[in-house]
This record gives sequence, C-alpha cells and structure tokens, in this order.
Amino acid sequence: MLALTPDIQSGIGLDPDTHFLFSDSLYTTTSYADHTTVALGGKPLFSYEGREYIVGLIPSRRGLWTLGNNRSGEGFAMRLNGEAVFKSGSGKARDLHMDGDNVYCIYDSSVGAESLVTLVQEGTSHGMTPRYGLSVIDARVSGGELWMLEKGEDGWIVSTSEERFDYAFVPPFQFRMGRLYTGPDGRCTAVISTVAPGYGMPVEIICSEGESFITGGGGGSIYHYFEGSIPYRLCYDKQCTHLSISTGMKELAALDSVVVSNRSAAAALGDHMVVACYPAAGGEAFLWHNGNINGLGFEGYPTGVSINPPK
Repeated sequence: MLALTPDIQSGIGLDPDTHFLFSDSLYTTTSYADHTTVALGGKPLFSYEGREYIVGLIPSRRGLWTLGNNRSGEGFAMRLNGEAVFKSGSGKARDLHMDGDNVYCIYDSSVGAESLVTLVQEGTSHGMTPRYGLSVIDARVSGGELWMLEKGEDGWIVSTSEERFDYAFVPPFQFRMGRLYTGPDGRCTAVISTVAPGYGMPVEIICSEGESFITGGGGGSIYHYFEGSIPYRLCYDKQCTHLSISTGMKELAALDSVVVSNRSAAAALGDHMVVACYPAAGGEAFLWHNGNINGLGFEGYPTGVSINPPK
C-alpha cells in the first residue's frame, strides 16, 4: 500500500480529478503559485511555469504526455515530460488519447457563432471540416482511422474514410453535445446528449454500427465505459441518491446513497466492470465488481480504479 500526505507544492493534491492511476502507478498533479507540478508515487517528476488544470495524462515509451487547460482563462498545452509540444492561447482542450505510437487531443474554439473542432497530433493541428454534414461535433483517431461525428440536415453522421453511418434526429429532444468513444476493437460509438424540453431531463442516444437506442432519466453525473467487451453506463437519479449501473437497456445494479467521486473511480476491461464507491452518510468504501461488493477497509472516497489485464 502507498500512503501519501497531501502536499500541493510537491504535486500531491486532494482533488479526485488530479489523480491518474495506471496499473500500480499513481500520478498526481497540482497547480501552486505560478507553477504546475506532476508527481509519480508522491515524488515530483517535473514542474513548469503556468497554472494548468490537467485534463489528460498518458504514460508512453517516450515519456509522460499531459494535456492542461489554462486555469486563468482560454488556452491549453500538450506536453511531453513537461515540455510543450503544442500550445494555443485560445480554446479548451479535451480527450487526450493514443492510437499506436501517436498521441492526439481535441480542442474546441469558436469564431463568432461558429463552433470549431480541431484535432492535434502531437505538434500539428488539423482543423476538422465536415465530410458529409453541416458541422463537426467530435473527432477521434482509432485503429489508424480518423472517426468523425457530424451534424447533418436530418440527423447525425458517424464516419471514417471508408464508412458512413446515419442516425435520424429524435424529436423533441434538444441537442446538447456529442462524443465519440473507442471500443476494444478500435471501432467508435457516438453518445448524443440531449434534453427533454419542459423537464430538463437528460436523454442520450447511443449510436453504433448503424443502430441506435435511447436511454435517459436521472439528473446527476453520467459516465460511459466502452473499453470492455460490454458497454457500461453509470447514472444518478435527479436527487443523486440512487446510482444505476447498466449495459444497453438493462440495469445491472441499483445502489442507494453512494457516491462515485469521478469517472476514473470505475473501469471496464473484458467482461469485468469495477466501480469504487463510498457511502454518502459515511462509512467504509467498497468495490462493486460484476454484482459482488467488497469492502476496501477504509473510510473516504476512492478516486481511481485500474484493472490489470491477465498476463
């Protein structure tokens, strides 16, 4: 067991979103004064000038990649071992991801009323233009292919260079955002987030391989996990007292009065789904694993789960 004492100057913070767990390696990040620090196992790896909120972190054979948004306003930086590989003074970055040996991110910006999506491949940016539709909602490189999610005249379009899948609009739901997720086979699924007018209830349209279905209800955090052989979804009810764990249209578990601190507190691999929770009223934290519950032996909130593949 590794026990760390929070030390903001050394890169060890309490915020769950600043913890990144890969196998048995724990990375933490902090912003203090005018610097950002990244630590591994409680020991600082590097520090650089500027206050960044780290939204992505990936260890690779070349070193440690990070993606940080400026805490003071617009702009971001993609870095390798703390050195900027790509910087922008505008936009907000997201979705740091790796395909093969290449590292990518997306950043969103706007010119007037027009929203723009830009793909960054390490040090080079590529503005996304629609293949078929009116505008690009999201893009992602997976399996060597550039996947795109677009808004069309009558619906949404998911495409690669050789494939196109069309999904009709579902009235009267109002569009909020759309994201692409990569599955274990390298294929991408689109999640279209909408709102039911008059109720404010989130409704999602899951689009994959030409088929789609609607799932909704609740009002709290919604997390999707497509990394395993089965897609999983976590959702709270409107009161945030009931956590639903589901796959497709089937609910696998309903946990009452529990808290999941962030998306990283759950993970999927193969046919395994693990969710780390803690009771809202206090008590021992526990793991939900494919329907089984095991106590973790401490009181507090788990911030990360990592599943190691069998050797």
